[in-house]
Amino acid sequence: MTKLDKRLQQALEQLEAGSSLNEVMAELTPREASELGSLIHLAAAMREVPHPAPASSRMPSRMEELVRDLRASRHSDRSEPRGWAGQVSVLAFGLIMVVIFVGALTIPQVFTPVGSYGKSPDTSTPTVVTQEPTATVQQPLITLTPTPTSAPSLFAITGDGPVIRHGRGSEWDARFTDPGAVIYHDGMFHMFRNGSLDSPGKVAVTHMTSPDGLTWFQPTSGPVFTDEGIDYVGFSLRVNSVVVMADDTWALYFSASAGDTYTFSRSVIGRATAPSPEGPWMADAEPVLLPGAKGAWDGFGVTSPSVVTVGDETWMYYEGYGAPGTHAIGLATSPDGITWTKYDVLRTYVTALAESDPVFENGLTGEWDDLLVGAPYVIQNEDGFVMVYRSQKDYLGNGTALGVASSSDGITWVRSNHNPMFTPALIPGGRDMYDAALVYHQGITLAYLEASSGIGSATNIWLATYLGSLSP
Repeated sequence: MTKLDKRLQQALEQLEAGSSLNEVMAELTPREASELGSLIHLAAAMREVPHPAPASSRMPSRMEELVRDLRASRHSDRSEPRGWAGQVSVLAFGLIMVVIFVGALTIPQVFTPVGSYGKSPDTSTPTVVTQEPTATVQQPLITLTPTPTSAPSLFAITGDGPVIRHGRGSEWDARFTDPGAVIYHDGMFHMFRNGSLDSPGKVAVTHMTSPDGLTWFQPTSGPVFTDEGIDYVGFSLRVNSVVVMADDTWALYFSASAGDTYTFSRSVIGRATAPSPEGPWMADAEPVLLPGAKGAWDGFGVTSPSVVTVGDETWMYYEGYGAPGTHAIGLATSPDGITWTKYDVLRTYVTALAESDPVFENGLTGEWDDLLVGAPYVIQNEDGFVMVYRSQKDYLGNGTALGVASSSDGITWVRSNHNPMFTPALIPGGRDMYDAALVYHQGITLAYLEASSGIGSATNIWLATYLGSLSP
């Protein structure tokens, strides 16, 4: 039995003895948390599910598969045969798993935060399926108990690899893809992901669906939305947010580089609408949000919109910059999603804040986010608002990481004590971390992360989950 096998066995025994998930996770090293976190989260969650009397004493087939695959993966690099002591150790581990998960046969369909077991990522073939599942889709029943925000390791990567991969060959998304905009609507997860051949480069957008947030299907083989025919898009666009309006109209909000080149390009925010997520998508004739006046904190560009519905209003969080290198996060509100008013604190009179004020700025000197903040993605839950945002070590884009902040009113924000929440170290072989999209559904916060790993700079989409709301 390897050290990780022993550590997992100890963790499961602690849970059975009554220790909380927080207490168990706090004792893990960073490597142990990365390797074992998803499985321990699952074990803790299954302990909270009421188990009726089982129809059979047989371990659920998926748990058998988990034990078999975990055992194989831990020892696949050993050339010598396993001795009798090792066999006994594995048998003991299997018995512990039976004790924890017996009775799960009759549990309804439950979202499981460990993904597809035993499947190693195949980097040569994208995982996108270009058809809808034929079986009837049921809304996943998530009954996991939320974990307190004091947990030492909040998010666990789901599965053994990316949930969505970039395309291949000369396809439109052959090198880069990011989660763009994600929403849960009418029993289904929807993602409008961006893809491109180059970065920076021309971006196109496709629509994907998932019944559980983990397995994704692409109904069409190509993009559903591009910058074709949009006069105010110069270099490229990128979708950042999606909402479904009261009349069931779908609306995408996107960043548009107004210049012909990417470098220091002035950016605006546009909107496109469609009767269904598959389109046809029609962009508004004019941008819905423009940069501020010369000298304003957002006077050079506005980008990365994140739109949420708050009562009778629509709120938009966005990244603004007054000059290359100065970035903050602002807020605008609208009664209809078309006409927007930027948040303004009337008592500020300096030129940069005369017309509007940011609601979230870079951290204090010495903090990980003291250079700049941007790329907000905001969601709501029963406790308020949660935002993921991006920062970096220098203006060349090195050391990019993602943080989380929460707010009870959407204006005053509190940074998480666990920031930076998402770094390349979270991804096996991670190199860089870029954009993120959040969904909160049935007590679980799902974070879709654009990251590169291994050799090369191409990006894929990973899923990390947290059993809780992340609110104060």
